[in-house]
Amino acid sequence: MFQYSPKTTLTKVLTTCFLFFSILSCSKINNNLSQKEEEDGPRETMERDIEMMKDPALGYVPTDRLLKAKLYKDQLMQASTNLALAGVNWRQLGPNNQGGRTRAILIDANDATGNTVWVGSVGGGLWKTTDITASSPAWTPVDDFFSNLAITSIAQDPSNPLIMYFCTGETGYFNGDAIRGLGVWKTINGGASWSQLASTNNATFNTCTKLAVNSGGVVFVGTGAGGLQRSANGGITFTKVLGTGLGITGAANNLCYDVDIAANGDVYATLFGSIHKSTNAGVTFAAAQTLPITASRIEIACAPNDANYIYALVEDANVVNGILQTINGGTTWASRSEPVDGDTGIPAGDFSRGQAWYDLTIAVDPNNKNILFVGGVDIFKSLDGAATWTQTTHWFGGFGFQYAHADQHFILYKPGSSTIAYFSNDGGIFRTKNADAVTPDLIDKGTNYITAQFYSCAMHPTALTNYFLAGAQDNGSHQFTQANVQATTQVTGGDGAFVHIDQDQPNFQFTSYVNNNYYRSVDAGLSWNSVTTTGGSFINPTDYDDLNNRMYVCDLSNTYKVWNDPQTGSTFNTFSVPAFGGTVTAVKVSPNTDNRVFFGANGDVFRVDNANTAPVATNISTGLPNAYLSCIEVQTGDDNHLLACYSNYGVNSIWESTNGGTSWTSVEGNLPDMPVRWALFNPNNADQAVIATELGVWSTDNLNGASTVWGASNSGLANVRVDMLQYRTSDKLMIAATHGRGLFSSDIFTDVTAMFTVDNTVSYKGVPLNFTSTSYRGTAWAWDFGDGNTSIAENPAHIYTAAGQYNVTLSINSGASSLTKNFFIQILPNMGTPYTLAQGGNFESNPLDFGADNK
Repeated sequence: MFQYSPKTTLTKVLTTCFLFFSILSCSKINNNLSQKEEEDGPRETMERDIEMMKDPALGYVPTDRLLKAKLYKDQLMQASTNLALAGVNWRQLGPNNQGGRTRAILIDANDATGNTVWVGSVGGGLWKTTDITASSPAWTPVDDFFSNLAITSIAQDPSNPLIMYFCTGETGYFNGDAIRGLGVWKTINGGASWSQLASTNNATFNTCTKLAVNSGGVVFVGTGAGGLQRSANGGITFTKVLGTGLGITGAANNLCYDVDIAANGDVYATLFGSIHKSTNAGVTFAAAQTLPITASRIEIACAPNDANYIYALVEDANVVNGILQTINGGTTWASRSEPVDGDTGIPAGDFSRGQAWYDLTIAVDPNNKNILFVGGVDIFKSLDGAATWTQTTHWFGGFGFQYAHADQHFILYKPGSSTIAYFSNDGGIFRTKNADAVTPDLIDKGTNYITAQFYSCAMHPTALTNYFLAGAQDNGSHQFTQANVQATTQVTGGDGAFVHIDQDQPNFQFTSYVNNNYYRSVDAGLSWNSVTTTGGSFINPTDYDDLNNRMYVCDLSNTYKVWNDPQTGSTFNTFSVPAFGGTVTAVKVSPNTDNRVFFGANGDVFRVDNANTAPVATNISTGLPNAYLSCIEVQTGDDNHLLACYSNYGVNSIWESTNGGTSWTSVEGNLPDMPVRWALFNPNNADQAVIATELGVWSTDNLNGASTVWGASNSGLANVRVDMLQYRTSDKLMIAATHGRGLFSSDIFTDVTAMFTVDNTVSYKGVPLNFTSTSYRGTAWAWDFGDGNTSIAENPAHIYTAAGQYNVTLSINSGASSLTKNFFIQILPNMGTPYTLAQGGNFESNPLDFGADNK
């Protein structure tokens, strides 16, 4: 099932010196079963993003602090003093059949076959395959611990292909979940190692839109706030060569959307609303060229076989305002025709469906200046210089067209080839090997490219059941059914928001789309039906009362809704709480007290009793900061023990109360200044906690006020934003929803359970004995066979070379839990003749079940 959710705006307004723009309207497609249109609000999306992370004292997001936080994290992980919870190891779950938003592709010139391809995910980092032609390419993440995984463009030095660059930071495209960047990285050894260019570790390069390198090795970087930057010394220093002024108008003219290099070396670059040309390798640029239409964002494509032919795909007021062509190197520009999408829900005059600020791309055939592709929601091809168009794909494979995921961000021909081309979008990367056909065939090449951006997660309540749900940006809500990397099923579409599974009646499951749009399954996730009400935020915070079968959801300012019959109906009651003073940002149903719900609003925590009928709200926020409250955690068994999390820079992010909110103590301790989005108490020991941050998962083994020591717990994870953590009470398995690297699980909290057999407790020397686990919960194995030999294998085989009695010791660990088990093996002398030992005297331990008390 494939879903699509375009993002649109009406007006862009400068809101901070980092060029955050408000976005005023949007239309989305919801469930492809009904192909129903829904309305959402990217203006609210952007406002939410800013409000969640900005430093309240500054009014903008100081992303330079994230680099400092990352450096500190690296120091902790390398030091023996990293006092995070011991044994936190993460297991990747996928999905491996659904890539995430991708804006960067590079075909590696070091590989003569052209089969080595690099791609950059906007949240999941740099990936590489050495055989893109494989039916399921073996994509590999290059470095999970780059300081920034928000990659927007990749370029290679034509004069030395061992030199490559990538740049980071997507906020120049103004989508609400854009991740801020930290500059430009470089390799001089073909990608074996990468390092950040020190010259780009500053606010100028927080938003990078495009990289280009000319034949002389000169590097160009388009930025969102610093215009076009040029380096003639391999990135040691950069000089601004295009973009002027300060203030609203000047700042807009410092937004460089695109840069491209013509066949003769001329450089073309676009600022907000204008096209500029350089004939001296970018040292100087001429004034803006005269265009026949008004423009905001402009994407350009130079014909590789004719320096005079340039195309420009133009956005204005959020729609495609036209396609321009010059056949004289920019002296004059002429309007060409626009493609008309066969989808009747996409306006004939705007194939981007009102979101050209977000998805817009164009490319020209390397050998024919009149053949080109453009992309908005879908992909189109022209054979006559943009005079006429043929539709190539459709976002759900409808209207008689082949499927390719929606929201096109980059199109790249293989250099010199008219047959091979690549297309990246919100669903990963696609390839065609017959690009010269009137209607090329596209193949999804995103298998094993694990870059989904999840907002939320939920898990089946039954122990050892590997069934999970997770809601993803623009890729719906996914159903997981295995304990390892897997292909998932997208059960509902659009933007996947919060998800829930009833913990005592798991046949009832819930996913959500933006605002207050929900889906319900009553048959354990086999089928789904929609339920819709008004109000709610873009990614709307909700929580489910498993005992009383109610859902509490954010509504409008100073209100919340109760979905009273989520299992069977669509009855929503709205309750007004003027004391909220704003919109609810966090919801937590008490696991201890019926009909008690904790709400976060306007930075405050409210305890609401009788929340289902006659709410009595108590503000329990004395001493808490005035910032964005992202999560409230309540200890199971004690409503007085609370955690409150804040996702802004510049404030203490973690607060603890042990008296029900009468007073709060910051437990920020040594945590660096970075957003925190979720928190969990260790269910075995509420003096310990784990948190979801902009830099993976962190934990502490002792909540101790200002003396709390946090450490990074990212073994097996990545340097990736984590939006949500969940665990289940039956076996305490924990999962993490990352915004760029899919879903992960950890058994740090789980009880260790094990049962083993050994071939025989009495055997002969030289005869292999097999020690086999028949069921287990654990991650670390240590066998001591009693004869000086050891093993850390889960199921080892061992040969004794001398007769005797041996004391075998098995130690198994799972984070907070561990156990040692002893038993004896009797080895008899070998009589010198071949001997097949009959099965006899099986050793089988009783299930070894133990938890945190055995720590």
